[in-house]
Amino acid sequence: RLRFVNLPYNGPYPADPADAWLVSGTTPFNTGLALAQGRWIGSNSDDDALRPNYVESLLALARATGAEVPSGQIFMRLPGGGAEVLGSFPPRHGQWGMQCALLHAGLRFMPLQPSDWLFGVPNDVSLLERMLRIGVRFAALDEPVVDYYPSKLWTDRMSTPT
Repeated sequence: RLRFVNLPYNGPYPADPADAWLVSGTTPFNTGLALAQGRWIGSNSDDDALRPNYVESLLALARATGAEVPSGQIFMRLPGGGAEVLGSFPPRHGQWGMQCALLHAGLRFMPLQPSDWLFGVPNDVSLLERMLRIGVRFAALDEPVVDYYPSKLWTDRMSTPT
């Protein structure tokens, strides 16, 4: 009942790496929305590791609350062994990401926007703000459902000569 699709391409992206980061994953996410056939849609990227309870916990939360976007916390793993737990309710920039949530299939009409970088807004934050404006029902689980290895932090560290 789960389907994984790995595209041979991810872009196109803006030439500037900072701008490209703002819209990374837009094409794969939107392709997933178009291909999805189930009631719920989940998303993750190459810097995310979904925890074993991801689907079960978020579906239980959706059933209990009637949420269209159930979400959990993000356990952000930092280089050097540090970590930070992200997650707030209501969801907000810096405390929420697509990787910690499920979307009800009825929200399939809300793709990520490839032009968000022009406004300096990460694509998942733009989607969050649009969903909040139209009254999408959110619910939050008070536990991590995904481990996040922020590629910007890990990549910068790995490219630094030792």
